[in-house]
Amino acid sequence: MLFQFSKLKMILLIICFVISPIFCFGQATVSKSAPNDLTEYLLTLSSQLKLNFYVSASDGKMSRIDTVSDSGSSWNGSGLGTPTATFIGTPNAGQLGTFTPGFSGEVKLTGSGSGPIQTYDWTAKAKYELGGKFKIYLDFSQGDDFTGRSKTAMGIGEIADIQVVAFDPPGATVTITSVSTSGAITNGGLRITAGNTAGIGTITVWAKVGNSSTSTKETLNVSVLEPTGVRQIKLRDVSVPTGTCGAGFEAASYLEPKNVSFHFITVGEGICYSTATGSIYPSRHEMAHSRWTASVSKGNSVEGCRVEGPNAGNPPYDYIFGGEPNLSIGAGTFTWNIPWEYSCGNIVNREFSRLTHLTVYNGNGGATTSKAGNSSTNP
Repeated sequence: MLFQFSKLKMILLIICFVISPIFCFGQATVSKSAPNDLTEYLLTLSSQLKLNFYVSASDGKMSRIDTVSDSGSSWNGSGLGTPTATFIGTPNAGQLGTFTPGFSGEVKLTGSGSGPIQTYDWTAKAKYELGGKFKIYLDFSQGDDFTGRSKTAMGIGEIADIQVVAFDPPGATVTITSVSTSGAITNGGLRITAGNTAGIGTITVWAKVGNSSTSTKETLNVSVLEPTGVRQIKLRDVSVPTGTCGAGFEAASYLEPKNVSFHFITVGEGICYSTATGSIYPSRHEMAHSRWTASVSKGNSVEGCRVEGPNAGNPPYDYIFGGEPNLSIGAGTFTWNIPWEYSCGNIVNREFSRLTHLTVYNGNGGATTSKAGNSSTNP
């Protein structure tokens, strides 16, 4: 019997930690003996029992404490009935009032069950303390904050600071006791940094709200996004040298998605080789396109982050041109399928999109050059 009683105390510890926010006070009596079956019963019961706390919609404070409920536990195929709770002292079950975080009291839990051996009743005392509630949000003011940006997603390499605010009760002080991160983000204290590749990161914060001596846990999932595409906006046609059959234009480049910042990475075009047809084959076939890189502007939810190159200007631009120094050149095409790449931390020149540069010669001294949905024709 001494062994059985110690085992019961250990099981009650499990119950106390599972029934949040109840913390162990710790004594138990069994009015009728039920050898090893009682252990199974208590383990099953601990995963189902919960205390119901009601929160006022008007001020966010707890306004009622109700009885313990049982969401359908079973033990050896027998029903457990409905366990009940008696609150010792103030408040009583169902009592109305305002109970702020830090309020504590005692509760007596009672239940009964039946098994293949016999019917038994049990009683346990526990101590509870009300912990407050808070939310986590991200502050981008020291990184790249802009109108319309996502508050739960970050571009690769972005930084943000963790902030917390109490909502039960609203306006209460929140004291952070620990912060940790996992997945696609890392942290140094309250500063988090998005990883170098896309993924999901989780922020876990333990904090005390108001005068509560108990820390409660909240989590926030953050999506880390890579650039997925490039949008180019045509700025102007370029002049074609005398005696040249060709066409071209200048365009500003913007990254997508638009709701996060890619200000902390570099992007650019990578190496590829041309495909030529018609009159310019094989002279222009397998010509190399050179790699270039540029920095990225801060975020803009309308246009997206602008690529600051490869050519300086207001705005910086991509020079897109195709031409042959011969007005009598025959019909043919010149194509580059150009990779767009990003670099961030230890990720170097990772491809995320492609844009096609195409120049078409019509055989009558005219040409059209196109890229990313823009084009220029001459004459």
